[in-house]
Amino acid sequence: MADDAVKTTTDDNSTEDMKILRRRLMEDLQLVDLSPEQQKEFEEKIDTLVDNRIKNLMLVYLPQEKVKELSEMWDEGKEEEIQKFLEENVEGWNDKVLDEFFAIREELIAKMRNHAKPSDDNQPAV
Repeated sequence: MADDAVKTTTDDNSTEDMKILRRRLMEDLQLVDLSPEQQKEFEEKIDTLVDNRIKNLMLVYLPQEKVKELSEMWDEGKEEEIQKFLEENVEGWNDKVLDEFFAIREELIAKMRNHAKPSDDNQPAV
């Protein structure tokens, strides 16, 4: 699977990897053919969804005694420090983030497929 190659990246490239994965998701969802404005809107929605799920991961896996420290870094906008902090304090953090991203990807693709299927209710009577 091509996505497995992305899962084996180094920690230094995690932000860039997420950008690549988000772009691939847009392609997988066939959103690259939309207008630039529509693409931007979908990218923002996907970013919000991914960011919220990753924040939830932080709360699930981060030891309780480290939450205050993370909160302070968050308030100060120290993104690089936050990434390093999580890598040091949550075993397998990058793998957890990638796993969550791929779960989101699969959920969105499934929703798009279900949305694209014609409903039996809308079928003409025979």
